Amino acid sequence: MIVIPFHTLFSIIVVTYYGTQNERAMLRYELRAGLCPDVILSTYTIFERESNKSDRAFMNSLQFEYLVLDEAHCIKNAQSSRFTNLNMLKTKHRLLLSGTPVQNDISELLSMLSFLMPQVLCVFCCLFVWCCCLCVYVCDQL
Repeated sequence: MIVIPFHTLFSIIVVTYYGTQNERAMLRYELRAGLCPDVILSTYTIFERESNKSDRAFMNSLQFEYLVLDEAHCIKNAQSSRFTNLNMLKTKHRLLLSGTPVQNDISELLSMLSFLMPQVLCVFCCLFVWCCCLCVYVCDQL
């Protein structure tokens, strides 16, 4: 739920980016022509099928203030096309919503955290790899 002041209730422009290929092409045209929505609602399908390349190229050309993913467990696999395609979106902030608990799998948690904070986790992973290499080197010297 999004709660806003009454005076802004009817001034928010919401676009549902969904439909047939022709309907989505028309939406892209309208958005390029100057329609400036406050919110764009879409589905995960746009970011997983090979047939939706033009949709993803268009979305990747935009700069979003926020990206909010509902059912965030849908990106628990960092190797999936869905994760990769969504991760390419230009956003200032990211928020994951989920009512599904992480299932005893650290890789699922790391996937979601790396989606939220790719720079931080990249540094952590590099440090982890460096420490592992150092441990292997020290063990080899013994």
